Amino acid sequence: FYPIGGVSLSIWDPKGHKGPIRKDGKDTRLGVNIGLGGEFRIMDELSVGVDFKYNLVKDYDQALVAARVAYHF
Repeated sequence: FYPIGGVSLSIWDPKGHKGPIRKDGKDTRLGVNIGLGGEFRIMDELSVGVDFKYNLVKDYDQALVAARVAYHF
């Protein structure tokens, strides 16, 4: 298992959004990512893993789950 952390930057055009928007019509949000991941080796060359990450952004939080299979050369 391993921790996941980081910073995110979102720039988007919020049509119909009520709130402060820049003059060019786009909105910029800074966020933080936190989560936990894990990896399990099935064989020497093959592993499977899963990550759970939560993105905290003002007025727009979201969760992400990712599964993966990796071949190691």
